[in-house]
Amino acid sequence: VVRTRLDQAATIADDIASAAVAMPQRGDTARSAQDALLKAILEKHPDILGTYTGWEPNALDGQDAKFAGQPGSDATGRYVPYWNRGSGSIIREALVDYDTPGAGDYYQLPKTLGRAVALEPFVYPVAGKDVLMTSFTRPLTVNGAFAGIAGVDVDLGSLNAQLGAIKPFNTGLVALISKTGLAVSYPSAKAQG
Repeated sequence: VVRTRLDQAATIADDIASAAVAMPQRGDTARSAQDALLKAILEKHPDILGTYTGWEPNALDGQDAKFAGQPGSDATGRYVPYWNRGSGSIIREALVDYDTPGAGDYYQLPKTLGRAVALEPFVYPVAGKDVLMTSFTRPLTVNGAFAGIAGVDVDLGSLNAQLGAIKPFNTGLVALISKTGLAVSYPSAKAQG
């Protein structure tokens, strides 16, 4: 069950990356079209916490200055939409910390490694609250050059609830531990993360 859920998230990230790059290559650089894609994918997959792309400065449409501070962009106008259901309904925010080592690994690792990345579980602010999650991100490549990232986030809290309900032999417990030893899912909430 865990593998299927995480494999599905990785596949969705691939699909977002393919579509996000194909649209500008066909001449559609409208940010509204990118937003419609991200929102529709999130609506279709209730197990996904968030869908997003993060573009390098002026990489999507060359109009960052025009969009400074607008929804889906940050103060620089960079197109960094983060569609998520962290508040209970689907909203759009701007990605944060994408240039910060550590906190911005979801952006920096695909950029520096030039490949898909599955992140170790981490805490990230979504709709004003901290959420334990993992991310699957892919680099966006346009004409052979890095143009940004596409990705999905999976809320590990819901996975924890699902695994916590399992009682092997009516008395045991199920724990999910990351490859670095981080408790992703454990019956004691204090041990998570």
